[in-house]
Amino acid sequence: MTMPRVDGALRLLDSAAEWLLGLLDGLPVRVQHLAVLPVLVLGAYVALRIVVRRLLPWSVRYVVRPVILTVLGTTVLVVLLVDFVLALVFRLLWLPLTVLHYAPGDLAVGGAAWATDGVGVLVAGAARLRRFSLRVLFLAAGALVAWWNAGYCGRTTAAACISPAHTWFLHVQALF
Repeated sequence: MTMPRVDGALRLLDSAAEWLLGLLDGLPVRVQHLAVLPVLVLGAYVALRIVVRRLLPWSVRYVVRPVILTVLGTTVLVVLLVDFVLALVFRLLWLPLTVLHYAPGDLAVGGAAWATDGVGVLVAGAARLRRFSLRVLFLAAGALVAWWNAGYCGRTTAAACISPAHTWFLHVQALF
């Protein structure tokens, strides 16, 4: 049993395999089945390469970072406004300012500095994804297609199901 989102991704590979078989409909069946598995691995590799080397660094820099900094700035602003109001009330009532009064402001400013440093580390780490190993991405694409292949018969309704990798190996053996 796979998780719903993972199952949806695997069904996307099912649809891609069916689309490829339909696209190669004019070719002999052996050629169709020989081409589908390598094309799926290549397609998964290209998709992973685009996501890891382009989409993730871009989204961290232009989406995640501004959202985090906006939420952080708003939070600090609210805490400092509360701190200001408390200080004003304390001053109007001639009460001495205590450690409890200074703590929220100190925590807000210190937390903002800590979070800003963390966002900088996150952006730098995302920038390093642009140089992520292509071999690892290719292995991940192969693992994704292998995972898709392992659960293929569980997702299809055919009574006598043969996995795509098994079909591919049968056709490769028939060549030799």
